[in-house]
Amino acid sequence: MSSGGTADPCAQSIDLLAERIAAIPVVLSAALDSDVAPLTHIGVDEWLVTGAGGSEGPARSLVTAVTKAALQPARFVPLSSFVASGPERAPHAGLVVFSQGLSPNAKLALAARHHFDHTVLVTATASDDPFVTQLRQSGVRLLHHGPDEESGMLVRVVGPAVATSVALRLGGIVIPAGLAELVAEASRRAPAAPLEGRVALITAGGVSAQGLRWKLLEALGLPDPPVWDVLQVAHGPFQQFYERPMTLITLEEPNGVHRNLFDRLQQMLVTDRHSLVRLRAHAGGSLTWFEHDALVNGMVLHNLRRTPRDLINWPGKGRDGALYGITPATGSAPSDEP
Repeated sequence: MSSGGTADPCAQSIDLLAERIAAIPVVLSAALDSDVAPLTHIGVDEWLVTGAGGSEGPARSLVTAVTKAALQPARFVPLSSFVASGPERAPHAGLVVFSQGLSPNAKLALAARHHFDHTVLVTATASDDPFVTQLRQSGVRLLHHGPDEESGMLVRVVGPAVATSVALRLGGIVIPAGLAELVAEASRRAPAAPLEGRVALITAGGVSAQGLRWKLLEALGLPDPPVWDVLQVAHGPFQQFYERPMTLITLEEPNGVHRNLFDRLQQMLVTDRHSLVRLRAHAGGSLTWFEHDALVNGMVLHNLRRTPRDLINWPGKGRDGALYGITPATGSAPSDEP
């Protein structure tokens, strides 16, 4: 408490974030109890998938899952693609929109639903919300996930993890038992490495990192962390950061196929100005992403406790309406008429 008796907003942020991270295993377990029919039974020429902020990670995870399963062509499109005439699409295309709180911008994509053969909305917005009811009545497939409430902070941690579980199952990927326990354990063993200044995420073999990148940007206020394939580091990035302080976070799979590459990366670094944080998953397959996510959550908490930041009254709060508030009514979205 401050001398004036008012709670420290940074401390409130950390406590609330810790509570939400601790709730992830429970909300994930509840989500896995629900049925999610994969997109395999829907005949379209291609799927367009979209989402912004914390929803971009789940959206990209679905694209990866669908592509790996070779169900139909799938590609990520940003929400700005739906301004004016909308994105180019195949004659028979499907649309999947991820939006945890049904943001105004997400309605730009949903306004284009009549131009698609099938539309799916993945959201935590209540099913009795008037707009959601309207969508359902127009034939939109609604996939509702928890938590019921995660507003009030700049960064969201529960919804993106749960939406990713929905995305993987939509893509036909089975999530085995033990996910909740795995996530809880990974959060506890997260390294307390300091994350300051320039940070990059290093992957191998196509490991997904988009959502993790966004979490570091929002929660810690870091410069936008790039995502580099481990071999790509030698093709420009290494030369660019060689003379500067840099923290590299590796996202490693448990089978060790790429471990030698990460070992070689470690040999290249200059220890007095470069740091390497190796996040090694213990579980493979569809569990790997969730373990990496939990490890990053733990690291975020460690760093916020070291360098507190107010995530409840964040910089620029209330000043983003010129872009965030764009809806079909204020922007130039495709017509909502069939």
